[in-house]
Amino acid sequence: MHHKLINILSKILRYNGIWPVESTTAISFKLLNLILRFFNFCIFVFLTSIIMADAIANHSDLSLITDNLCFLIGCFETMSKAFKFYTEYNNIIKLINDIYEPIDKLKTINNVEIMTRVNKLSRFECRQFYILCGVVALLISARVFGADRANREFPVRAIFPFDKSKSPNYQLIFILISYGVAFIDVSLFTLDLMIVVIMRYLTLQLEILISNYKHCRVGLIRNIARNIPSNGSETVESFYEIATVTDNDDDDNGDDGIKNFVIFEIHRKDINNINTFDWRLKQCIKHHQKIVQMMVVLNDCFSFCVIVQIMTSTILICLNGFQILLGNDDRHLLVRRIIAINAVLLQLFFWCWYGNKMSTVADSLTYNQWMCGWESEFKRGVSNSVTTSMILSLRSLELRAIGLVPLSLQTFVSAIKKSYSVLILLLTVVED
Repeated sequence: MHHKLINILSKILRYNGIWPVESTTAISFKLLNLILRFFNFCIFVFLTSIIMADAIANHSDLSLITDNLCFLIGCFETMSKAFKFYTEYNNIIKLINDIYEPIDKLKTINNVEIMTRVNKLSRFECRQFYILCGVVALLISARVFGADRANREFPVRAIFPFDKSKSPNYQLIFILISYGVAFIDVSLFTLDLMIVVIMRYLTLQLEILISNYKHCRVGLIRNIARNIPSNGSETVESFYEIATVTDNDDDDNGDDGIKNFVIFEIHRKDINNINTFDWRLKQCIKHHQKIVQMMVVLNDCFSFCVIVQIMTSTILICLNGFQILLGNDDRHLLVRRIIAINAVLLQLFFWCWYGNKMSTVADSLTYNQWMCGWESEFKRGVSNSVTTSMILSLRSLELRAIGLVPLSLQTFVSAIKKSYSVLILLLTVVED
């Protein structure tokens, strides 16, 4: 179930032509993918060309220029992210597989505690997906159906070197522009939501890691080799009671967190070591190293998208606010601007909320490492393992814009403040 949303988003990106189809796909679908990629790129060039032409033709009118920029910036935001997704396709697919692989292992060994959390998260994100689909549909409808067709207007401002009002020119252009608007909005929604889903499941992995550090200290030691049949395989994958040894840790009483040490994979040689501090700590370090590597790939793939998101959202909030405050008598345009500015705010908030949640969980790693109970262990080599884990915690586990600006709620507030400052400047220019 936890693969459902990521699979839906992947299919949308493939049908949009942003991602290539899988190597095992039939030749006909590969050809369709290439045709859609070329067609959608042509639609993008067509849209940006007619909007830029109209902006140049009305360069002396600030209100018309800002109206053109509202959609033009959205176009470039979508294509910038789409280009990054296309060039980083192999890395993104590997990142998704690395994130979901441990959860798949937990499902295989039937870890009820974690899979209950995962299924709850999956149901939540599916509901969220359908709600956001409604928001995107509303945004597209407001622009497409808000156009005054009686006066031969289009969903976006446009200028042509021929008479656009004649039939069938008007109908054909209207359909192409409407498709372009839908393509831009749906693609942007899909790209953003995929990054959010990746951050969401990385946060879950961090929560599991933190819980495992907390449960390194074992209150009850017992030999569980009797649970393994005499003909047991090298890797044990069928014993939930092995993978969730109850620790009887008083610190967990009344806590809604994970109650047991989570084991992703059990080898026969490790069966008698599961309830030892040294073995558990080494498992945590291995998991920690994998998460650090995934965070590096996450930043390599999406740090550019973060800076694009912050910059475009700041500008779009400002421009849509400017259009609203101009007090245009066109009620359809006013409603469209209000929907647009709320959509942009929601988009940026989603990025910052899940980025902030991931970094907040990561910040608690150091404390839980230090409080894992190492001071009560006297086995040789434990101090080296603790040192290794503390060194790993020095790595910043957060998504940053080109390695500088962290994705957090503070960034969200800062973007709104900058939008407001530029908006005041634009209003001052208009008044003068």
